[in-house]
Amino acid sequence: MADVSIEELIKAAEIAKIELNEDELARLLAQLIAYKKWLEPLLEVNCSAYEPLLFGHGALNAMREDKAEQNTLQGLGYYAANYEDGFYLVPPIIE
Repeated sequence: MADVSIEELIKAAEIAKIELNEDELARLLAQLIAYKKWLEPLLEVNCSAYEPLLFGHGALNAMREDKAEQNTLQGLGYYAANYEDGFYLVPPIIE
């Protein structure tokens, strides 16, 4: 894992539209370096003999069957907030 430079950190902050002062940059750089030191031993572990795990449980998503329902225009108007004489009434958007 490559070292993080202050220039790269400033560029990343600019891309993310984050304004950082000098103290915040120094503190963030120290935190990134500490995180890198913590992460390095984990990245050195050989995991090639193991299949990647996508989900930590065996649950499946129970989905209902999608069935089209037939209804009349009057029947659909029942579910509308404002329905009159075969039309859906909506508030005007242009005065």
